[in-house]
Amino acid sequence: MATFNTRPDCTFFLDISTEEAFARKVRADETSDRMESAPAAFFQRVRAGYLELARKEPERWTILDATRSPQEIAAAVSARVEDLLKTYYHDLSEH
Repeated sequence: MATFNTRPDCTFFLDISTEEAFARKVRADETSDRMESAPAAFFQRVRAGYLELARKEPERWTILDATRSPQEIAAAVSARVEDLLKTYYHDLSEH
């Protein structure tokens, strides 16, 4: 309701297994809030839900392997945004 059905042209999903996410959290030694204290099954369902959204709209979603380095992820995001901008400006120039 708040967005009046506005949808982004591109959504990035940084995908990581629940096991790897928990391992990173332990290494970071963070304090947990209510959400982060949820059982692994909760996070597995959340991940599955996002993957299903991405499967339904592959032209809008970009799934990135979050186990890659920050530099690799940033390069992938940059490349995707550049592609979108080229398409956008190409479409504008045709009108």
